Amino acid sequence: MFPRRAIGTNGYTGAGDPSKNVMDLVNAAIARVDDLRESETRHQREVARLLTERVESMMMAESHRIDAIRAVDVDAVQKAASAMATQATSLATQQVQSAEALRTQVSETATLAETRLAAALQPIVRDVAELQKRAWETAGGKTQVIETQAKGGTTSSWMGLAVAACIGFLSIIMAVAAIVISVIAHKA
Repeated sequence: MFPRRAIGTNGYTGAGDPSKNVMDLVNAAIARVDDLRESETRHQREVARLLTERVESMMMAESHRIDAIRAVDVDAVQKAASAMATQATSLATQQVQSAEALRTQVSETATLAETRLAAALQPIVRDVAELQKRAWETAGGKTQVIETQAKGGTTSSWMGLAVAACIGFLSIIMAVAAIVISVIAHKA
């Protein structure tokens, strides 16, 4: 049947182990693998560089976006603070004007109340003075005992004191009423 050969020789005569052709093929295959490995390394470095650039550009863009938002927030806070300061100044001015107007109105009302009170009390004071004058004329025209004169003088003094007290009390009541009316009129 088939000729007998030694296993694994395949017609190899032993002229060199392995042959030059095999060595060239092995070296070529090794060079190819080395080239592929080097190419893969370059590719991975390029991908890493591109990824790093992309991440850095995204970080920069995000930083700019946050800075822009912060700038808008700071601007809004500044505008709000400016508006608040303007409102505070306006309210302070209005308060001062209102207080001054109230002071003027109370002063005018008090002056008016004093004038009205004096005008209202003038006839009463005149009548009291006239009554005192008549009492003295009547007392002076009669001859009386010293005790009677002393008692009449004391009575007149007490009567004058009572009238003066009534006048003072009435003036206080009128002044309080004028102030209350002024405050009510100002609130309305």
